Amino acid sequence: NGPELARRMYVEHNILVKDCAAKSMPDADRYLRIASRTPVENQHLVAILGALC
Repeated sequence: NGPELARRMYVEHNILVKDCAAKSMPDADRYLRIASRTPVENQHLVAILGALC
């Protein structure tokens, strides 16, 4: 779920992402809001997500 994944990304990898659990949409707790700026950050983020999911 989004809040747990966001927590793990921050605690384990020092990556801050926003979970959307507070949004008023169906299954909002399944979504994250992510902003990365560079191709290197994107590659790092994808690698971390792959390891956690």
